[in-house]
Amino acid sequence: MAQINIELAGKILKLFRSVISNYKIYPPGSQIVINNLNSLHAEIAQYLQDRDTLTISESHRKMLIDDQEIKALTDSFILALLAELEIQSITFKKGVNPSELSVFMDLVTSKDKSKLKETSGALSELLKSKNVNNIAVDAVKYVAVKEGEEVVNKISALVDTLQGDPVAFMGSLREIYDSMDAVPDQKTKKGITDSLAKKLAALDPSNLKEFFDRPLPGKIEQSGLKEAVLSSLPKEKIREIFDEIALWYEDIKRTSKTEFEALEQLTGLKSFLGKILNSPSARNIPFRFYEELLHVGVLDELPVWIKKEEPTLVLQVDKILEKESIALLDPEIRDNLPRMVKQLCQSELSEVAEKITNKMAENLKQPSMKIRSETIRTLMQIYDVLVIFQKEKILKNMEQTFLAVFQKEKNIEIYQDLVGLLAKRVVQHLLNNQVEEAVSILKLIKQHLYSETEGDKERRDVTGQYFVRLAGEISGLIIAELKSGIEKRQKAAMEIVALMEDTMADTLAAVIRESDDYRTRKIAAVALRNIGEMAIKNFVKTLNITTNTETLKKIINIFDEFGAINIMDKLKELLDYPDP
Repeated sequence: MAQINIELAGKILKLFRSVISNYKIYPPGSQIVINNLNSLHAEIAQYLQDRDTLTISESHRKMLIDDQEIKALTDSFILALLAELEIQSITFKKGVNPSELSVFMDLVTSKDKSKLKETSGALSELLKSKNVNNIAVDAVKYVAVKEGEEVVNKISALVDTLQGDPVAFMGSLREIYDSMDAVPDQKTKKGITDSLAKKLAALDPSNLKEFFDRPLPGKIEQSGLKEAVLSSLPKEKIREIFDEIALWYEDIKRTSKTEFEALEQLTGLKSFLGKILNSPSARNIPFRFYEELLHVGVLDELPVWIKKEEPTLVLQVDKILEKESIALLDPEIRDNLPRMVKQLCQSELSEVAEKITNKMAENLKQPSMKIRSETIRTLMQIYDVLVIFQKEKILKNMEQTFLAVFQKEKNIEIYQDLVGLLAKRVVQHLLNNQVEEAVSILKLIKQHLYSETEGDKERRDVTGQYFVRLAGEISGLIIAELKSGIEKRQKAAMEIVALMEDTMADTLAAVIRESDDYRTRKIAAVALRNIGEMAIKNFVKTLNITTNTETLKKIINIFDEFGAINIMDKLKELLDYPDP
């Protein structure tokens, strides 16, 4: 692309603007107009010494000189003139003379421009009819682009300003639809409407309310724009609108000065809600949102199309909650409870899920071992559902129930299930970085490990089995925390290690072997020593000539922590290591 003489192009644009202004101010044939016109011709002629043409054009609201955008030369006056004349570009060809330039200026500065806009290319035809062959204007390109991309781009630019003044909002819509009149293709028009609808659907709830409440010009109403916006509203936007409507409703009742004022505003709000309910996505909103709108009073009754299973489910649960807790063990109810809780969680009805779970848990207080056993089995299934949906509040309540029952339960099978559930809670708390909660449960479980605090050997054995199993489940997590190098995390991990005692021996040994940080290895070695002599002996036994060099280097420099153990024999064995 040839280099543009920016300085000369700037002079031409300045003179062009000056000539247009003078043509509008001074009478035809005025000397000042002639002098000004001759100066413009001289500069254009100089520019055309090295080129065949000089083209001033507009594209996407940018001014181009010979197809190049030079921001320093952008002239809003000339851009406005091009828009007014409905032309895309003006081209001056080599050989253009002052007479042709004069005819051109007469036409573009005429007060009556109706002839220039009668048909596409009217100005071009008028120039030809007056034998102006070295100045060309191009309106065809503008119209062609306007049928597609240009109108869509124009819409995008206008929609970006739709969140302001309502008057400007309506002005922008009118401009968009006036532009669409130039598009003959119905498919393109529909595409433009759909594009606009998607952008409008992203507006804030207050702006959307303004759009739906305000009557639109007949042309826009008939275009189906409002229906297209409703179809474009995503589920998340409708939930946002519902939340805002509930807040607006309460605000209107609180701030209205008279009952009439409140009634008028509330009627408008209900009307807006009624329109939003016509959106296809409104059918996918969880039942709790409609329940909230019913509760505050902005919704008088549920839409007829709401999924029957959701209100039916809530109704079904309500009836169950009216029964005695023992009735929940009826096979027809009991076998469906996990599924019901899952549906309630999916519908974001957590409070209802919590009520029915608590109702079932009441049966753990029953003297009958069979009842307690069936109850704990059902609660274990519900627990797994609640973990999937991360209903931590309900899980916390279940945890407190399990802890209370666990302390008193004598049946070994039920006790085993309870210990298993509590062990799951420990893992979950650690994964959620809730160390204090995990420690609290571990301390209670530990009381059932020793004969001094637990007289039942069967319970001690079961607790011991779960302790060992739990150590294996959290080993990777503890190793990662100790190797993190972050003091706070290491301290929390060591608190768990101290509670788990000898079940953590293998975990500590792994930290010593794997950690590159000397301080971390020392911490693990001290903890291993505190577990007891047998833990150290078992660790030392694992070292042999098959242990790789790097691991041995890590281990040898913390041997001083094992001073109470005679490790000389092991050192002599390692001296035979094949790698010096």
